Amino acid sequence: MARFLALFVLLPAFALAVVNLKPYDQTAKRMLAKIDANGDKSLSRSEMEAIVGHADTNKDQKVTGAEFNVWVDKYLPAQKAVSQAVFKLFDTNGDNSLNKHDFDVFFNRMDANKNHSVSESEFVAYWVNIFKNLEAQG
Repeated sequence: MARFLALFVLLPAFALAVVNLKPYDQTAKRMLAKIDANGDKSLSRSEMEAIVGHADTNKDQKVTGAEFNVWVDKYLPAQKAVSQAVFKLFDTNGDNSLNKHDFDVFFNRMDANKNHSVSESEFVAYWVNIFKNLEAQG
């Protein structure tokens, strides 16, 4: 958890002033709806891996910050102002790119009950906490 908080120190102070993420639970539900390919209100590992495939425009098995921004612009435009903070959060090994390992680690963090699926309640609880931390840093 300390790593998450430390990463958000890097967020520009104006980011939350530019984008209104409240109510946080509704923002998280809209995010899940955009990436939940089968509409079952949960996120599977394959749906998480599909994000890598969609974002990796040059198909080199990693997602750069620029590629991530393009993906956010297309699928989650309301979160553009916080996309770099989220990218840093996803970049679990700090190599300035995202790969399958980074997304697996991030998926496991959201999967609170470790059943290999992120339910809507797990997703919402996780992202509400992230948004609150972002707000506290702003």
